[in-house]
Amino acid sequence: MDAGLTIAIVDSEVEALGVSLEASNGRFCGYVGAIYGGLDDVASLASGLAGFPATAEDARVFELGTRDLGGVAGWARLGFRVADPAGHGVLDVQLVTTGWTGSTPGPVPETASFSMAVEAASVDRFVAQLRAISSVRSGVARLESHS
Repeated sequence: MDAGLTIAIVDSEVEALGVSLEASNGRFCGYVGAIYGGLDDVASLASGLAGFPATAEDARVFELGTRDLGGVAGWARLGFRVADPAGHGVLDVQLVTTGWTGSTPGPVPETASFSMAVEAASVDRFVAQLRAISSVRSGVARLESHS
């Protein structure tokens, strides 16, 4: 799997938007197939991420989905931060979903947590892609990483 973050709109309902997230830093990876939230969640992510990094201390955190693991939905935390005075960006990814095993009576949390390097130009392209898929409520946005 190539290093980066992929967000795909997988379900567009009247009152909710379903997305999937796939992320890898080249060594570790994770996937959440169903994260449901508001219709404007992808647009809000794009707006909140625009212009990153603005300063050497820039840090932005976004959460998608629900931490309630009683259902089948997932949750993601995407933390963008600057790693050093030169302005090198890092994306800290935390993905949580539920899985079912034959030996358990209910859902078992499955998690992936790792970091990857991101460049400002890649973030700008990702923001443009997020805006595009948000406007039509369909498609895929990809943030490339050089981890």
